[in-house]
Amino acid sequence: MGSFKKIPLLLAGLAVLTACAGAPQGETNPVRRVAAAAFPHSGTEYEAPAPRYTRADYRLLESLRTEDYRDRPLDAFNAALLDWTDEDAFHRNEEALQRLDRSLPGDDPLRPFLDGTVSASWNECQRRHYSACPQRQTLTAGGSLSRERLADVYGDQVATAWAWADFWYGYTPGASVTVGERDDFLQAVEQGMQAYLEDRSWEQCKGQKTMERSLLAELKRLTTAQGGQSFPTGGWEVVYQFETVGD
Repeated sequence: MGSFKKIPLLLAGLAVLTACAGAPQGETNPVRRVAAAAFPHSGTEYEAPAPRYTRADYRLLESLRTEDYRDRPLDAFNAALLDWTDEDAFHRNEEALQRLDRSLPGDDPLRPFLDGTVSASWNECQRRHYSACPQRQTLTAGGSLSRERLADVYGDQVATAWAWADFWYGYTPGASVTVGERDDFLQAVEQGMQAYLEDRSWEQCKGQKTMERSLLAELKRLTTAQGGQSFPTGGWEVVYQFETVGD
């Protein structure tokens, strides 16, 4: 299973998930990055060194990446990853995942598992742990789409047009779904949206508002078709941009 794209942090999407006033706010993106610190007088910024993952952190990933993990009930897998009912256990494993995300090499065999299955479950567990009311426990998923048009300029391939979009949506896994079913659902929506963008002509891509509406309609269609009864969806949002040079 390949990695899922990071969920875009778009404020309009958060409005769907903040219906309960006063409820504690959970993170929509489980990946926490080290903030840059600044010297007060020089103005020079530096990024604090990321803490390295430990052997115990790595064993946590290994214990979850069993041969049959895709067949496990999603709730059972998520509880083993981050038990949202146990404050100490939740934050202990969350800190381990933060260290792994910051320092596990990109070519490590478990990196795709961390960026894909574990990242999606991390987001789901955070929502359940931090949200105080049912309206804000709706889960979010999303991704980023992009394509570019290349032209020959004096023998070099140069990009002359760019189209990209961020999208997100809310979903609610059914009680009996498995990890594999959840992963396949998220992957199918992401791949379907990218394929839809690539199938548009460049003339179509130029129409900012028309493309945004078209992508939104496709997102609704895809999530409904792929989710079925197992993953009811809602709260769809799309932001689309197009730029060109030389036209």
